[in-house]
Amino acid sequence: MQSTLEETATEKTWHEIAPFLDEALGKLGATDRDAIVLRYFQNKSLQEIGAALGIEERAAQKRVARALEKMQHFFQRRGVTSTTAVIAGILTAHSVEAAPAFLETSVTAVAVAKGASASVATTALVKGVLNTMLWTQIKIIAIAVVLSLVAVAGGFVLGGNSNTGATNTTGAAALTNAASAVTGNRPFGWQAKARTNEYDLFIDHKVFHGGHASASIRSVDEEPEIIGNWMQTFKCDAWRGKRVRMSGFAKTVNVDRFASFWFRVDGPDYIVLSFDNMNDRKIKGTTGWTKYDLVIDVPDQSEQIAFGCFLYGAGQIWMDDVKFEIVEKSVLTTGVSQEELDKGNADAASGKIMAFPLPPVWPTNSVPANLDFEQD
Repeated sequence: MQSTLEETATEKTWHEIAPFLDEALGKLGATDRDAIVLRYFQNKSLQEIGAALGIEERAAQKRVARALEKMQHFFQRRGVTSTTAVIAGILTAHSVEAAPAFLETSVTAVAVAKGASASVATTALVKGVLNTMLWTQIKIIAIAVVLSLVAVAGGFVLGGNSNTGATNTTGAAALTNAASAVTGNRPFGWQAKARTNEYDLFIDHKVFHGGHASASIRSVDEEPEIIGNWMQTFKCDAWRGKRVRMSGFAKTVNVDRFASFWFRVDGPDYIVLSFDNMNDRKIKGTTGWTKYDLVIDVPDQSEQIAFGCFLYGAGQIWMDDVKFEIVEKSVLTTGVSQEELDKGNADAASGKIMAFPLPPVWPTNSVPANLDFEQD
C-alpha cells in the first residue's frame, strides 16, 4: 500500500512538472543541461558524463546535483513542491516522453536502451542522440580553442557594439550568447559583454579606489562557462609608434578561476599586433586594491586599441582608475611574444578558430574615456 501511495504521489508530481519541463531545461546553462541529458535521457554513468564534459567523475556528480537543484527551484517558483530525488526519479521513469522538442536538434537525448518502440518520433529522438554526442565534442573543442587563444589573440573578450545594440549571432557567437548584462545605466564610454544568467556587471558607488565609483563584475552562477567583460575601444592616432603602458587598480573577492585586465592593439582586418591579458599573472582569490601594469607597443600600422577587465568563473572583481601613458622603449613589454601573435593570426586566417566567439568592434571612442567611472 505504501509503495502504491508513493507511486501515485510521484505520478502526480510528474503531471505537475511536465508542462514546465521544456522551460526548466531551457533555463539551465549548457553544461548543466548536458549533464541532465546525459544522466537521465541517455542513462550515462557519472564517469561517462565526466568524460563527455571533460571533467572528473566527482565534478560530474556535483554538476548533476546542482542542475537538479536549479530545476527544483524553478518548479517551486511555479507552485510545484518536490525534492531533487523525486525529480531525478521522474526524469528516469519518463525519459522518452519527457524529452523536450528543442533537444532534437541541439543537446537532445533519449534513453534508447529503455525499450522504446521504434516509432517515427522515437527515431527522430535517436538521431538527436547522435547530434548530442557530436555537439558535445564540438563544444569541448571550441572551449579548448578559446582558452588556448586567450593567451594568444584574446579575441573572446571582444564583443558586439553595445552602443548600437548590434550583436554577432553567427558561428560561435551564438554558442556564447553574448549579451548586455548591465544592472543600471551603462557607464559612458564602456561596453559590457556577458551572459545575463552568468554575470552581473554594474557601477558600484559603495566600493571604489578613488572618486566615488568603480566598475564591477560579479558572477551569479557558481560555474560560469564564459567570461564577463567590461571593455572599450578607441582610435590609436595619437599612440602609433609608441610604447604604451595601461595601468589600473583592481580588487577581488573569491575569484576561483581568474580575472585580469587586458590590452590589445589591432591592425588592418583586425590582425592582432600586440596583446596582453595577464595570462602569466592572473588575479585569483581575494585581493585588496592592487595596481596592475600592462605594457605593449602600438605599431605604425595600428588602427584601434581595445582594453578592459574580465572575470572568468565565480567571484567578483572591481576595476577603477585606469590610466594610459607613453613610456620609454627601455620599459619592458608585458604582452605575448611575436611568435604567439603570428600563430594566433595565422590560425584565424586559416579558419582554425571559427569557434572564436565575437570579433572586435570598430572604435567607439576617439580617446579612452571615463577611466575612473565618475561619468554616468
